[in-house]
Amino acid sequence: MMFMSNESSIMQDPHHDQPTITQSEHQFQTQENSVKPITDQITTQELSQNLIKTHDQRLAHADAFRAAKKNLQNSLKFIDEKSLSSSSGYHWGQLFCQSCAAKNQMILNAYKEYFLAPEPSAWYAELSEYRDEMNARFQDIKSPTKQDLKDLHAISRKMLRKYVLNYVHDLNLSNDTEISNAISGDMAQEISVEQLIQKIYDLSEPYFPNPDAKKLIMDLQATDTSAERASLYIKYYCMILPDDVSQQKNFKAKYARMFENQVSHDEVLTAMRKEAHHLNSQKLNALHKELSELQLAQSAHLKNKARKAEKDQRIQNRELSPESVHCNLKRCAIKLNPKEENLECALCDWLNTKGSGKGRFFYCTAEHAEEDFDNHDRNEHQCAAGDRCLHYPQPGPPGDTSASGICASCVQSREGTYYFCSEHCYRHNIDWHANRYHIFDYQREDTNVLEYFRPLDNMKIIP
Repeated sequence: MMFMSNESSIMQDPHHDQPTITQSEHQFQTQENSVKPITDQITTQELSQNLIKTHDQRLAHADAFRAAKKNLQNSLKFIDEKSLSSSSGYHWGQLFCQSCAAKNQMILNAYKEYFLAPEPSAWYAELSEYRDEMNARFQDIKSPTKQDLKDLHAISRKMLRKYVLNYVHDLNLSNDTEISNAISGDMAQEISVEQLIQKIYDLSEPYFPNPDAKKLIMDLQATDTSAERASLYIKYYCMILPDDVSQQKNFKAKYARMFENQVSHDEVLTAMRKEAHHLNSQKLNALHKELSELQLAQSAHLKNKARKAEKDQRIQNRELSPESVHCNLKRCAIKLNPKEENLECALCDWLNTKGSGKGRFFYCTAEHAEEDFDNHDRNEHQCAAGDRCLHYPQPGPPGDTSASGICASCVQSREGTYYFCSEHCYRHNIDWHANRYHIFDYQREDTNVLEYFRPLDNMKIIP
């Protein structure tokens, strides 16, 4: 049915859906970007990843919606003023009024621009279902009526409701039981979009990371320019705190300048995350390096401590030694003072400091030591592998003790001092040896270690 008079035209106040999408956008647009101001440390966890729609995309939706509404208001005002002017033609006040028909068509065109403007930032830009249904409804309109306009509003509000609910799912708020109940079933369909938005907002408040995040969200409601938003971002992300160190101050100042230059929020936050991750990696690497240095220092300290203990034990053994001993060559009757510097077997002296209990063996001259070498080596340097030794019946590799040593595992567990003629022999007989003497899991590689023979630091080796 066509309406005959200006008073009966299909014009409708565009405030029909107030509060606008601007509020629904802002109320959720920063939750996934809510980042605590950087204080004690910069962490990538605080700069969490965006979800389905970015902050800037949501702001663009809100700005486009606001601009579309303003354009609609201006268009309807222009149409109304034109219909009152003499240039609009004579108004018959009867059926099939040419003036009313022209006015109603202009109103319909204004609403088509409002509902279907080809704006990339429009909230419905990615909703093909919305555009298809809205276009189909416009094509059905032959002579525009108020019912047609109501139907168009119904389609818009239905899709707007879906748009809002999609954001709730995108932000994972639907996992909350109370919010899930609010957006599902008949309840979500019965209440208005405005009430639905307000209810979701009220229920989602506990999810705001801090009061500052809530204030940022609320303050964004009153902004519509990049400059206005930049000041809010600087206050939230880049505020200098009294206890900030120089690195934190420089970090915040750098990104405050980017906000001042109106670089997009998404771009700034991406750069912040990247640098924060880099700074954390640097800090972690520095800590690893410091830990390694401490471990090396501790290892050196323990080795020095062990050498000192050996030296102290050697001194103690000498102090407890008898006042005189005979040269170890049996046919020699010369007595020696063990507390003085004498020729002695370096290997036996080392084993004595390790707790072998065999004592020390002295010689009055190098000739006597050389003469007694084979006999002494055969009797005192026997491999712990016994007849399983790779060099049996010899005590070990001929004339070579550089690769000999004792089982460190046995010394540590105080099972005894077991001397092996070589590393090769130790590895060859480790299962046999460990089954008899190791009180722990000998199959662990870190428990099967040969401590190599090394002459004491204060001992001079005579070739």
